[in-house]
Amino acid sequence: MEKIAEEKTQDKYIGNVLQLIKNITQYVDGLVSLASLELRLAVKSLFKIIKIFFLLWVCIITTWIGLMGTIITGIVYLGFNWFYAWSVVSILNLLIMFLLYSALRKYTHNLTFPVTRRQLGTKSVVSEKQQG
Repeated sequence: MEKIAEEKTQDKYIGNVLQLIKNITQYVDGLVSLASLELRLAVKSLFKIIKIFFLLWVCIITTWIGLMGTIITGIVYLGFNWFYAWSVVSILNLLIMFLLYSALRKYTHNLTFPVTRRQLGTKSVVSEKQQG
């Protein structure tokens, strides 16, 4: 009788260990799926960042050549001095660069895998720099 009770207890422990292994496997599988989804998001964000960098480069060049030349010439033609003309064009150029930089900041956040790190209980290097 005692032997049967001992076997049932061992079976219960084995069942609990097997259930624990199953739960751990499901947890790890969930984390891998989460990391996979975030990796896809990071890749998409990286391509968007590359596109934005290209647009930023094009915008800076065209702003510098087109707007600087045309607007400066127009402002000077209207009778204003050269300093005023250069100031107006430079501020316009800075505004465009700020807007594109803001878009870059939006997408770089996805490259730090924030949800996976939160799930694992770790902090990203970017969030530590922003807090510190």
